Amino acid sequence: MENNIRDILMEKQEELWEIKRKIQEQIRHSSTERLHISQSNGKPQYYLRRKNAMGKEENCYIRNSQLSLAKEIAQRDYEMKILEEIDKEISCLEQALQNYHPETLEKIYTDEYEKRKRLIQPHFITEEEFVNEWCSYSFEGKAFSAESQEIYTEKGERVRSKSEKIIADMLYHSEIPYRYECPLYLKGLGKVYPDFTCLHVKKRKVILWEHMGMLSDPVYCKAALKKKEIYTKNGFRMGREIIYTHECSDYSLSTKLIDQIIQDTFGT
Repeated sequence: MENNIRDILMEKQEELWEIKRKIQEQIRHSSTERLHISQSNGKPQYYLRRKNAMGKEENCYIRNSQLSLAKEIAQRDYEMKILEEIDKEISCLEQALQNYHPETLEKIYTDEYEKRKRLIQPHFITEEEFVNEWCSYSFEGKAFSAESQEIYTEKGERVRSKSEKIIADMLYHSEIPYRYECPLYLKGLGKVYPDFTCLHVKKRKVILWEHMGMLSDPVYCKAALKKKEIYTKNGFRMGREIIYTHECSDYSLSTKLIDQIIQDTFGT
């Protein structure tokens, strides 16, 4: 979680730097004139604020044909104010990054003696400890029928299809912890076995992955669509809490797509 917060702060900082660079480039050649706005008969009147030959400031009326100049000056003034606030925001983010040390909270537990650790329920643990704890969870998956193919992943787990093996192996090589067919209760459907229950390590968040590989079968397709509907009703939003991939007789899942999904979802 702490890495995620740090990443968010750094991402926001870079976003502000990019906006600052664009604004600085835009105003580099903009007018240096000053704008004065007054009102006459309920309508705005625009003037350029200039010094006359005597060094005294005076207003020079901007005609409608010169309105683009007024817009340019107003935009420049607005962007100058934005730049000022951006500098403040960047400074605040820099201070936050310098002062943000969540690892010290984790270190309190990590530095305890092993025998004392057994007596403690920690509030903060390291990413490694969190992953180890998550991976140590035991569960009973769905049984295989006698006529099922014997397909095994590189981790030695048995899966139900070649496509599931490909997904499992690519998760494994991307170091994404996952559980295969870990049971889950869905309101409106009961116990289900999502193909993959994945862990987004940085966010410390679970993301399901359902591969629907027989969409050419009308019965299977109907059940799959119903299942997607129930997932949504239970709060699993596509692309956030759950991933869907699909196959049918005329369409096979590509490894390139799987890799893109992993990259986009888990940031590896």
